[in-house]
Amino acid sequence: MIVPAGHSGESSGSEQFLPYPGNWARIINGDSNGQTDLNGLVLSDALGRGSICAIKPVALLQLDSAGITKDIIIAVPIDSTIRTIEIDGLVDLLTDHEPARHILQTWFVNHRGFGSFEFSGWRDEDAAMKRIRRQ
Repeated sequence: MIVPAGHSGESSGSEQFLPYPGNWARIINGDSNGQTDLNGLVLSDALGRGSICAIKPVALLQLDSAGITKDIIIAVPIDSTIRTIEIDGLVDLLTDHEPARHILQTWFVNHRGFGSFEFSGWRDEDAAMKRIRRQ
């Protein structure tokens, strides 16, 4: 984990914002030798900085900043004992956990300052897994 749930990340400039709504993590594909530029949010209680957690991708949030797409993996821990929310995929997020989806989308669109990102869309768990494999 890079930033545990409930903590603030390193702010850029003077921008300050609400703490992360989950654990901000570097997503590592087993084939990537630990090299990645892909980050994601693991929905669980705070996990220790530097800890490693096997995840299940449940959605891909896509944002746009000045024409550049930013992909964010939304995931839950495979270990159900540390999950705080039961989500198997995008359909669950959109139907059973709509308020959580709204919070995540709003948080990411605004976390670097108003107008820094535009919402591009949500993609399902298969798209999230394809994005992880593509790195």
